[in-house]
Amino acid sequence: MAIKIGIVSEKGGSTKSTVTYELAYLLTKRGFRTLVISYDQQADLDTYMGLKEYKREHNPKTIYDVLTCECQIKEAIHTLTNFGFDVIMSDKRLSNSDKIFCEADDLFLLQDTLSIIDNDYDIILIDNNPSRNTQLTMVFIATDYVIIPTEISDGSLDAIYDVYNDIEKLRKRKFSNTEILGVVLNKYERSIVHRSSKIQLKKICDSIDIPYFNTTIRKSVEVDKSKKFYEPVNYYNPNLPVSLDFRNFANELVKMLDLDKILGVSVNE
Repeated sequence: MAIKIGIVSEKGGSTKSTVTYELAYLLTKRGFRTLVISYDQQADLDTYMGLKEYKREHNPKTIYDVLTCECQIKEAIHTLTNFGFDVIMSDKRLSNSDKIFCEADDLFLLQDTLSIIDNDYDIILIDNNPSRNTQLTMVFIATDYVIIPTEISDGSLDAIYDVYNDIEKLRKRKFSNTEILGVVLNKYERSIVHRSSKIQLKKICDSIDIPYFNTTIRKSVEVDKSKKFYEPVNYYNPNLPVSLDFRNFANELVKMLDLDKILGVSVNE
């Protein structure tokens, strides 16, 4: 049965898509059967993966088509042959999700859909949009865990409370069993301001009793450079400090969930 993880923040620009891409590549490299769902209508992840031109030329089936019963989920799955993991692409029509998925039962569409391929994957990663809408609720219902990427800004840090409160409301109503696996700090710089904000982040997490990852992801222009080649930074140049950060983060995730034991894969590279 696949472990489903939402990469979630209710603040834009928190590097959700970057985190999703790196995790997918690193987990696949370890031998995990990985599926990525690009679930943000802005489709940044699709662009990072070099799929923008492919979508324009071939008009492939998307997660929107799956949820609206225009196709079966397996028809929407594509393999990134360079990196070995599967992806379901996003769709700009998701911007109307609140109007389209307006029935109470629609909140469970994503959960029901993923159950069809539960045994085909070890890990399913969902890159979500930053809006507090039906899409986000569907992710909270469909996932086992969420990871919250954040940056050093008041808006990003405050968004941690928003995710926590939204999940707690769903859990109290028995709609969701998802757990916050942890908060990961991105674009970190060695400065007094950032060190102070890192302390603030830990206080926020402690105050609502949610974990945070020990690994911090350093700010690096190399991440943006890797996107020009449509590559994860660990593929682009694994010797960079930021590449090491992402590997440490992936290692921490694997150990936290004891995935090596559950899936029979060693955490050692």
